[in-house]
Amino acid sequence: MSATVPPIPGPADVPGTSPVGEGAPSGLAMVGAGASPSADRRHEARLAVFLSAALVVLFLTVRWVADVVTPGSLFVVSLLALVPLAICWFGLRWVDRWDPEPWPPLVAALAWGAGASIAGTLLIGDPFARIVMPLTSMSDPDLFGAVVQAPVVEELCKGLGILLIFLLARWQFDGPVDGVVYGGLVGAGFAFTENLLYLSSALAETPTVFLETFLLRGVFSPFAHVSFSIFMGAALGLANLHGRRRWPLYLAGGYALAVGGHMLWNGGLAIGFDSFFAFYLTLQVPLFLILLGLVVWLRLLERRRIGASLGQFAASGWLEPAEVAAFASAEGRRQARRWARQTGRADEVERLTRTAVRLAEVRQRIESGNHEARLVQRQEHLLRRLVRDREAVLAPPRR
Repeated sequence: MSATVPPIPGPADVPGTSPVGEGAPSGLAMVGAGASPSADRRHEARLAVFLSAALVVLFLTVRWVADVVTPGSLFVVSLLALVPLAICWFGLRWVDRWDPEPWPPLVAALAWGAGASIAGTLLIGDPFARIVMPLTSMSDPDLFGAVVQAPVVEELCKGLGILLIFLLARWQFDGPVDGVVYGGLVGAGFAFTENLLYLSSALAETPTVFLETFLLRGVFSPFAHVSFSIFMGAALGLANLHGRRRWPLYLAGGYALAVGGHMLWNGGLAIGFDSFFAFYLTLQVPLFLILLGLVVWLRLLERRRIGASLGQFAASGWLEPAEVAAFASAEGRRQARRWARQTGRADEVERLTRTAVRLAEVRQRIESGNHEARLVQRQEHLLRRLVRDREAVLAPPRR
């Protein structure tokens, strides 16, 4: 930690907070006036504009898909394409359980993947092939499209959406786990629209081809595009923890991994495997399990970092150790939720938990070297909000 890291202020150092008299409940001895919501309003406005634009492009993309798919097949293929999308959605929501992200950036990520990423790929793909393919030794357009064009162009278009979320949703995009969630949703959205096209094309052939296409894309590899995109999201999340201003370097590394993984996935059969299933079981499944293990490890690290940061706020007088356990441990959260249900304060306790976790994540970013005034101001704002949310938890029950 840099010696210039701003220290955590004590309760007496934050305007709008003051101790109350003796006899206040343990760890709940501050009242606050709350900070100006102007920064939050600007943040929400940026997200609203981005979400609206992503939804508009998604609508236009869906209109285009409806025009190009096999007549009468859109309903059937949409239902089948929802199967891998649902698998990815619930899987990513599980990853996001410890610190759930708000709905607007989640929906924006999914919409960008299903709409803008597809539109960008269609616009850039052919010009890219005309310019780049003559510079390579490949003579087969299909092979070039699968091994070079698709990985480079598709990951570029998906990565742009992840970057925009990173820049516009900076209060939510805190670390690598958040990056996994946002990047994964962009990939899941892209795969959904792509599956519509592949399934519609296969439906026009034979039932066997259609079934094989659904099994290969919807059952055996629903996380393919998700796996590629999370490299970019996790890389940007790491940039938040290790120097946000260096995000271009982190994004470049994540993009290189995403493109490399995509190239291996599309071109793996050409490197010595006799069948898809041999390639799938020998290479794809082990790589997916390794990636899953890394995601689980990142979740564990996130919990530990949150607990350590909240411990610092306890040492500065903002929290009691029991409160840290309630926010930063699975058992503590279960006990807090049980108490909240019994006392009719479930919403209040959930809000207080989210504020405490956000506060810990902002502190991590400050300690990583991001000492910008806006982050320090954000920390102070969240301290006031922590006090206000705690007051709501302790307020007499409404009748």
